[in-house]
Amino acid sequence: AIAQFISGLAQTASEFIKLRGQTQQLTQETGDALNKLVAQTSATAKTFGKDYNEVLQATNTLAKQLGITQTEAATLIQKGFLAGADSSGQFLDILKEYPAQFAQVGLSAEESIAIITQSVQDGVFSDKGADAIKEAGLRLSEFGKPAQEAIDAIGLNSKKIQQELRSGAKTTADVMKEVSAQIKTLPANSAAAS
Repeated sequence: AIAQFISGLAQTASEFIKLRGQTQQLTQETGDALNKLVAQTSATAKTFGKDYNEVLQATNTLAKQLGITQTEAATLIQKGFLAGADSSGQFLDILKEYPAQFAQVGLSAEESIAIITQSVQDGVFSDKGADAIKEAGLRLSEFGKPAQEAIDAIGLNSKKIQQELRSGAKTTADVMKEVSAQIKTLPANSAAAS
């Protein structure tokens, strides 16, 4: 029994050292921060039946693209799993693909996780919610005539919004929230709402 315990302990230590090396290579973390990240990533992977490297890659992408620590990213990912963000099975894939677009439109890491979670809770079981944010961000950054006309049609001032975006007074995410709020005030059968 003691030999089995010692063998199991050696195997666990060996696995931790391997994961620590992989994690340090990807994230550049060291010391206590590295140990905490390995433990947190491993716990998330085991708890939710995911591959350690998939969780680690999503954590690293979220942290680097949205300017937060690796530990903060790992905690947000855990919260996302607990809130049901992976009901579609695509949570980690979305986190590896879309954080740059979320950052570009001005969303925080917390807002990004909340949007992914809300999309799944609303029945969008793919990356369609994240992709809609990406596309809206592109349209607003280009701010072509169709975008201007659509914004004016719902009762907002496209010239003012364009100036606010250029000056940095508003982020793309701010404008998207403003447009969404304005659309909700329109009658359901309004041509401008569609």
